[in-house]
Amino acid sequence: MNPNLLLTECFLSLAETIILNRLYAAFLTMKKQVTQTYNLLGLLSYFIFQFISYSLNCPLFSTAPFYLIFTFILAVVYFEENLQIKALTCFLFVILNYAGKLFAVYFILGKLENQTLPALPSDLVLGAETQIEACLFFLLFVAVILRFRKLRLENKIIPYTLFVFLAPTGVLYIVTRVFTHSLDGNSLPLYGDAAVLLICMALAVFYLLDKTVVLDETSERYAMFRKMLEMQEDYYTNLEASQREVIAIRHDIKNHMRCVSSMLKLGQCEEAQRYISSVYQDICDTKLPYQSGNVIIDIIIAQKLAKIEEMGVAPSVSVFLPPSLPIENVDLCILFGNLLDNAMEALERIDDPSVKKDLSIDARIKADCLFIRISNTYNGYVRKENDVYRSVKTGGGICGIGLSNVQKVAEKYHGTCSIQHDSRTFTVSVMLNLAQQES
Repeated sequence: MNPNLLLTECFLSLAETIILNRLYAAFLTMKKQVTQTYNLLGLLSYFIFQFISYSLNCPLFSTAPFYLIFTFILAVVYFEENLQIKALTCFLFVILNYAGKLFAVYFILGKLENQTLPALPSDLVLGAETQIEACLFFLLFVAVILRFRKLRLENKIIPYTLFVFLAPTGVLYIVTRVFTHSLDGNSLPLYGDAAVLLICMALAVFYLLDKTVVLDETSERYAMFRKMLEMQEDYYTNLEASQREVIAIRHDIKNHMRCVSSMLKLGQCEEAQRYISSVYQDICDTKLPYQSGNVIIDIIIAQKLAKIEEMGVAPSVSVFLPPSLPIENVDLCILFGNLLDNAMEALERIDDPSVKKDLSIDARIKADCLFIRISNTYNGYVRKENDVYRSVKTGGGICGIGLSNVQKVAEKYHGTCSIQHDSRTFTVSVMLNLAQQES
């Protein structure tokens, strides 16, 4: 085999593997149990598949079904999203790939080099140089698609909305060409029309994929809202019960004082002291929900503290916040709920009786920033790959959705999320910039 050709095929296979990985990363989330080595094995398998397809010199479109099947299998094995999102991502990859090939044929072979093309694109076998040019078109199309997605993520709604009209406009243009132009034995317009149709299809698939992702995220946030409502109901039920206990104590305080006064007048000091101790203990046993100053935070913390105390842990809580914050309630739920869930599970995994189970919760406002610091003892085991902490959780609720989502919330509010740990203590510190949200 020609060494230059072999090198070119390796380059093309590597380039398409990188593009596939980039598209996966943009729309899909890697499963937590997938290690870096396992991920590299998947990419290597696609590289080998791609290299074989180039080596066989397959005609255009002949390997399209295999592209789709192979990329879909990888998506199912490695990523978390539902099958619809995975399938749409794979369709988008394959369509953009072949759109790049057809554009390279149309512009390079047809327009620039004036080559005579087969009447059917399926009869065409691309040379190495054309494959490189097709790969460049492919890369360009993927970059444009990802840029359109970024417009939505940056809330630039007007340009994102205008983009929606590109697909039907392109289809209308092609239909008009078909009905107003004759091929006259020249197959070149067929290649151009097919290329434009593939791009229009890619735009439509992208829009459907992006909207599906948005719906999936919306469903997740809706589930969080429902969880927050449940926590709020429990919080106010407990608050009402505590208030009734306080009212009962206030109602009985006169009788208690009268009894103590009578005992003292009779010189029964020891009996009075025991009576006072008994009343004092009753008052101490009356638990009020934790109050930080912010109702949403109180609701989240109250629910978590109840579970933590059931584990026999006496947490240290120092949370002082204003009644309102320029932060969405769902984001607060993600932050506090996930971090506290992680801390609880870390405490549950401690099986060494010599290790004391400690938990410290600190949150306050400093210089227009919200600082959150949660520190807990743990069993000394962490799972870290390429500076990314992997979950070792055995379960989790709605709010326990991973440190990666805590990081996303921190980035959303122009803040930071840092993790420190030693052999005994695990600490997560989050800082959110409130000044930029208020401006």
